[in-house]
Amino acid sequence: MNLKMHPVLLASCLVLLSACSTTRTGDRLVSMNEAKTLQADEWTSFANQLRDSMSPSVNRLVGQNNDQPLILTLGNFVNKTPRREFSDARDVMYNEIRKSLVNTGMVRVSMLGAGGSSDVDTVLAQIKEDTRSDPEFSSDSNVDALGQAKKPEWVLFGEIVSIESREGRRTQYDYAVNLRLLSVRDGASVWEDQIVFSKQFEKGLFGG
Repeated sequence: MNLKMHPVLLASCLVLLSACSTTRTGDRLVSMNEAKTLQADEWTSFANQLRDSMSPSVNRLVGQNNDQPLILTLGNFVNKTPRREFSDARDVMYNEIRKSLVNTGMVRVSMLGAGGSSDVDTVLAQIKEDTRSDPEFSSDSNVDALGQAKKPEWVLFGEIVSIESREGRRTQYDYAVNLRLLSVRDGASVWEDQIVFSKQFEKGLFGG
């Protein structure tokens, strides 16, 4: 059977399809829920951008450390957005950051002090106290018998913020991750950056 659609009916169908809610990220169409958070592949992209941005500072610090890898820990990445999804995705984010940095061969990641308080000074003080009071850290060596990182010398902190703006039926979500690499010894910042992701959601003509 040869089925043909009347031009008027075809045009009506296209109008209905265009009225559906879609979000465009680059060349992809995604759901509204995806527009309100970052997906796994975006966290991977974030970690790679972080690594690339940190590389010049890491190379300089490694050179000052007799070409020994840096030992750092991941401080708390504070979720300052109204969306719980960013808190739920914290483990995914930490895993991506850890993989991206460790695989450079220039960084070792210690889990001492990972996460913790949202207050930077509190985290730095706690790491110092832990390394003083734990017999494991009585040795001057920064690695244990298995070569795992022990004493963190640096802490990577972050905070996630969002800005939501509307124009007509279109809503734009800008997510910024503000980053700082601080010295455990004196709290000095040796590297800072901001990585931004933008997404747009277009509301359907019929409110869908």
